[in-house]
Amino acid sequence: MARPPDIDGRDGVGAVEGLPEQNMLSEVSHCRPPIYLRLISVVLIAIAVLVVSVVLYSVYWFVVAANLKGGIKSWAAEQMVAGIRLHYEGVQISGYPFVFRTILTKPELSLSIIPASSDRNEWRWQPPQIIAEMRPWNLSSMKLDVSGSNDVGFKRGTVRDVYRAVARQFVISVVIGDDGLPNISSVTVGDLEVRDKRHNEMVSARRIHFQAGSLFPSGLANETATFDFSADFQDLALPKGFSLPLGHKIETFHIKLQLLGPLKPPVNRETLEAWRDEGGIIEISALESRYGPLRMVASGTMALDHELQPLAAMSVNLQGYILALDQLRSVGVIGPSEVTIAKLVLGTLSRREVDGGQASVRLPFNIRDRVLRAGGLKLFSIPRLVWPGKATKVQ
Repeated sequence: MARPPDIDGRDGVGAVEGLPEQNMLSEVSHCRPPIYLRLISVVLIAIAVLVVSVVLYSVYWFVVAANLKGGIKSWAAEQMVAGIRLHYEGVQISGYPFVFRTILTKPELSLSIIPASSDRNEWRWQPPQIIAEMRPWNLSSMKLDVSGSNDVGFKRGTVRDVYRAVARQFVISVVIGDDGLPNISSVTVGDLEVRDKRHNEMVSARRIHFQAGSLFPSGLANETATFDFSADFQDLALPKGFSLPLGHKIETFHIKLQLLGPLKPPVNRETLEAWRDEGGIIEISALESRYGPLRMVASGTMALDHELQPLAAMSVNLQGYILALDQLRSVGVIGPSEVTIAKLVLGTLSRREVDGGQASVRLPFNIRDRVLRAGGLKLFSIPRLVWPGKATKVQ
């Protein structure tokens, strides 16, 4: 009698491997495509993602560029009510893909003010062009370039002054905060010459740099900085018409200060009186200058008196004061007897550096009643400051 086949393979022959169709499906399910096909698919997916990203970014760039062009036109129309007028010949936007570069050709910006019971006052600025740059991923940071020849005019009634400012570099940088006000602003000017066309006087500087931060923040208190400010000048030449006792050229000047207290815009008599009455002061953390023979390093505080004139208390370290005193005497600022007394007093207070450098002296300087004094010695009077606006109370 014939025995049935051993399908479990117990007799050592082995099991039947199955149908051919089942074997083929099993082999296909466990088969991986060649590596070059997988690389091609990855590359194709990456190219597709890149193409979509480039298309979306390009749409974003051109939409923002179009909005910028329209925004300039709308802003110029809205400001006409406030007396500000912006005229330009054309707008060009370029810089794709890494920057928005907006160029205003032949611009003219003017501001007209008509005070009560007075003639029209007007300010007018004509740069060769205005170049504004922003990064597409950081629209809150802007750089304005107005390098070249700028004409600035001031008209007060029938009197008109026109100035021509020529600068190899004139760049303004602004970072706008969430409140719409500048958090950080800076101005960098290189090789500047400003000429007064009416009086034919000129001011020049090799380099000027201003920087300000935290402009007029909200929630002000007496200990809150209304703004931080620093300024640097190199080779500043002032007009000959200025009566400066130590010459008309300041080699270097650096100041860093903080204004403390609730000073709010606009800056005029009303806001300054409120700031003064609430204890507002200016803290000068660094003041350095090279002017004529004098070398000065100082720090201290400033405020305003009841007539909104400056008050100051400073600690000043001086070098070159002997030559400066002689020069002040030669121009009649200080008399001979005052110079002799000053040299004796300063000589007893001075000290010489170990390396044999110039003698230096540390003195208290103060300003009161528009007079600058050094250690009790009157140096010279300060012109009266005239602020715009009306007094809010009887002084």
